[in-house]
Formats: sequence, structure tokens, C-alpha cells
Amino acid sequence: MKEAAIEFLIYKPNPEHPVPEEQRGVVVNPHLKQRFKQQFLPIGVYLEGSDLRYYFFDQCDEAPEIYSSLDALKLDLPQELNTIFEKKPKLYIMGHASGGHYGMGNCHGPSEQLFGDHFDHLLNSLKQTLPADHGEVFVTLEGCNTDNQLNATENQQEKTFLERVSAKHREITFGGSRPWNAQEALTGARSLTPAAPITSMTGNVWKSGNSVIFHHGQYQIAVRKSLFASTQTAKELKINTIEYASAILGNNSRNELIAKIALNRDILTIQDLEKIDGFPKLPIEEENVSSFIAQEKLILNKEQEHYLARVRGILERAEPIDQLTDRDILDLLLGLKEPSVFMDHEYFLESILANKALLQLAIVSCGKVLVGGPSNDSLIDLLLKHGADINSADKEGMTALHYAVQNFYNYREEPLNLIKKLIDCGASLEVQNKKEQTPIDIAREHSQDGRVTASDKLLSSLKHDHSPPTPLEVKQLVNRIFQMSQHKSDELLSLPIATREYFKCRDGTLYIPEDVVEKLHGVLQSAKGNDELLSAFESELSAVISALERGIGTGEVFSEQDEFIPKCFMDVNLRLTSVMDTLIELKQDMAASKVTEPEIVFADHRPESC
Repeated sequence: MKEAAIEFLIYKPNPEHPVPEEQRGVVVNPHLKQRFKQQFLPIGVYLEGSDLRYYFFDQCDEAPEIYSSLDALKLDLPQELNTIFEKKPKLYIMGHASGGHYGMGNCHGPSEQLFGDHFDHLLNSLKQTLPADHGEVFVTLEGCNTDNQLNATENQQEKTFLERVSAKHREITFGGSRPWNAQEALTGARSLTPAAPITSMTGNVWKSGNSVIFHHGQYQIAVRKSLFASTQTAKELKINTIEYASAILGNNSRNELIAKIALNRDILTIQDLEKIDGFPKLPIEEENVSSFIAQEKLILNKEQEHYLARVRGILERAEPIDQLTDRDILDLLLGLKEPSVFMDHEYFLESILANKALLQLAIVSCGKVLVGGPSNDSLIDLLLKHGADINSADKEGMTALHYAVQNFYNYREEPLNLIKKLIDCGASLEVQNKKEQTPIDIAREHSQDGRVTASDKLLSSLKHDHSPPTPLEVKQLVNRIFQMSQHKSDELLSLPIATREYFKCRDGTLYIPEDVVEKLHGVLQSAKGNDELLSAFESELSAVISALERGIGTGEVFSEQDEFIPKCFMDVNLRLTSVMDTLIELKQDMAASKVTEPEIVFADHRPESC
């Protein structure tokens, strides 16, 4: 296991006018700092003309020393880090990438656009700075959440950036959240707070969805790491599977099909070959392939031994329980999610389930991250069955529900199911953390500062028998639904669909969601009897309708994500006119008589047996 990490962040410092951390476009990965403690080095990099410049990123607001090469920077390393390059560190590059560019960049101008030869220069500098005995170079690309096949195709590229950079630098193994395809157009972004889901890559499903791309012989190979597979194990398994497939197929359409298998990240083990249409039935007993079966078993046994060694170390450190880190707990949760890893070693499983203090930390972590898949339901059920308290809290007073609500804005595939599961199992909406915040307080905070695109869904999933929203909350909700201003609507909706940038349909800046009419009617009822709010509503609605009318006929935007479902502009005027009619009726009612503001009653969530 690696003992050190170096993270390169694409950012040009501006000490005379320091930029707040949240506006820099890149931020040090807090999980790397937590995991590697004193052996972690963040390095800033940017362009000056056509040359790369480097500096110590933690000094970016203090007029840092600028270096013309990594070798020059190495000479000024602090004493505790002066051998970090010799410790075979994990390497990370933090920036932004898409299928339309070769390279990564940031948002503050040309000096932060490391595209084409400039990105190759950075990679070559990395390789030259590492010692000759470093061995395999593995680079994780952080922030490639718009690098997808659809984006690449729109920019006349056959492959994603991750695939192209792997083909050019065959001696490097590259990691990222995917490779992506047209069905996976967007991914969630890694949270920037240490309390959020732990992952070294974008997205929140730990050890699931993380892909690696490398070259072996004549083939470019992509593989998604399994629950327990380290990068090295995943590579060994995939190479063994490809060699097995080659032995089965012989020369019959070998190259084309093997190349397809190599780039299919869902193929990891020999058994996975059954997913390939037309692949011959697996002849397990034949002599010419039995060696591959045996080799796979050896690889899997080795990985099990490594995992159990980690579990043994975690259990030995579990007294006192406060010594355990988030990563320790998540390592244990992976085993609980897939208990077959304890086969012939059930003692470890029994020890975990018998440790009540450990179970309480584990149930809290179930709200932090989706462990090894799109759902934590089975884990939550198992922990509750063995005595975990659904309302257990950590040293910050945070319960699983607190964390699930706090991290809601990251989840793409399961935005509400985890929250619903916790509530159905008795999670309290009244428990306060050390900041005296309930889960609903956290949801309101995110709704007000714009962190949750579907904030109304989040709030409605939590509230029950609470007081109606305040006038300020109603106004914020109106603004949230109509976050696209007349300027944005006029600028973007009038574009022909062929030239419209796909990723600009995020966060409601380009479309009216299908359920917007229902939302707006709900807000209108909340604003009923308040002339100020109704006038603000009318102003926002009129601006959007006017802009949308100019954009009618531009076509449709499609995606499968929860917040990006198919959107059609063709009938938008008709749909929103019904809302305007209701608004006019409410204003007429106000003119006729004073209407009492109604109480809003939310669905009552009562614990059910789990």
C-alpha cells in the first residue's frame, strides 16, 4: 500500500488579490491529507507563456516562490518531505477535463489551460522527476466529470480524453471515475469537505465506478475496480481474462473481439465473459485454459489475504474506538456488504458484528457514502439486526441522516432513497448535532445557498407536521425554480441545438423541468395571500416565459440522470400559461378579500419495521 501522495493542482496564484478557496476551481483533496498525513504534498502548476511553473500550493495566498522545474522545487522541499518523490507516491492531477479537449485546465484564463503539448509536458516532467526504480507510474485524474463519449463525439473525437491520454503515454496507468459513454453523460462531483464521502476520485460510490486505463501488448485495456480489488489486482485479473479469451477464440475474429473485451470495463473476471454476446461457452475443464482458471484463483486469494490483513489491523486498533478513521470503517463496511470475502475466516465477521461501538460508527458511515454500489439498504438492515442504533452520532453529533442530507447534493443515482430508508427505519428528524442543527436545518441551509438543485425534493422528503415555510423561504424557492435568469435564458435558449453546449443544461440553466408546473402550483399556494411574493413570482415567471418563447423549436435535451431527465421546449408556453392563470386568479382573490395563508402539511414519515 502506498505511503505517500503528491497532488498537482492547476491554478495560478494571485497573492495581491487572494481568491476564496471555493472560487479557485480546484481544492486540495482533504481525504488525501487525512490518509497520508505527513507524507502528502500539494503542488500548484500553471503556464507562463509556453513554460510550466510550479510552487507549493499551500502558499498560494502568500506570494509563493515560483520554480521553473520540478527538480528546482525538489531542492526546497521541507525536511519532513525531502524524500517523498523516492517513496513511490500516488500521483494526482486536479483540474477540469472534458471529451472536447486533450488535457486539463481551470477557469481563470489561458495560464490555467494545460491542453495539448502543455499537458504532455507536465506528464513527462513527472516521469523525469521520479527515481529510476519507481516502477509503474499511476496517475489519477481528478475533476474529469464531463469527460464523456458524448462530449468527445460533439468535438469530432473518437475517444474520451482519458482514453486518448492513455494511448499517448503507454508507460503510465491512468485512473478516473469512468471511462464514460453516451449513457453516462455526467457524474457527480467529489465533495470538498472531510465529512463527505471518502473517495480519491469524483463521484461518491467508493470502490465502485472507479476505472483504470492502461496498455498491455497491442491492446488498450479499461477495467472498473471491484469492491476489494486494488489497482494492481484489477489489472492482473483483467490481463488474465484477456489471455483466457485469446486462448478460447484462437485466430477466429480474435483481434476485433479481444479489443472490444479489453475496453469493456464491466469485464474483470473470466466469468464476466458470459456478458459478451456470442462468446463461446466457458470450457472450464479443458487443459489449454485450466491454467488461467488457476491463475485467477491465486489472484483472488491474494487479494482476500490483503483485505483480511487490513481487517486484522483495524480490529487491533479498535480500542479505543476513536482511533479508527473513516477509511477504516469503510473498509469494514465493504466486507459486510460482500461477506463472502470472509469465507473460511468467519471469525473476523463475527468480531465486527459483536463490537457494538464499532457498529454505531458503521451505521453513521452509512449516511456518508454509498458503499460499493447504488444502495446501502442491505448494510443498514444488517447493522440494525445486530444492535446498531439508527440514531447513533459521532463526535460531531452527526447521525447517518445528518450526513445523508448534507451529502445529498453529491448523489446522482440515488438522491433520495438513502434518506427515505433511514427515515423508514426510525431515523429522527429532531436530533441536533453539536451546531444545534437538525437534518431539516441542514437541508434548509443547502436550499438557501443553492447547493441542492432538487432542494424542494429534499425538503419535502424530510418535513412532516412542521410549520409552513416563512415568506423568505417561499421567495427563495421561487428563485430556485427560476434560477435561470432572463439573460441566461435569452443567451442559451436562442442557440440552435447543434451548437448548444451539452453540459450547460446542468443546474437548471437551460431547461424547464417536466415537473415544474407541479412545483410552481405548490409555491403559489405557499405565497397565497402575500402580495409581495405574488408580485415577485409574476416578475420571475414573465421573464422566463418571454425568454422561452424565443427558444421554442430549438429541440430537446436528453440525459438519464435524476436531475437531467428529458426536457422538451415545444409546449412550454402552454404549460406555464396554466400557472400564470392560477397566479392571476390568486391576485384577483386578494383584491376581493383578504385570504388567510394556509398551513402546509407534509407527509408524515413514521418508522416502519425494517
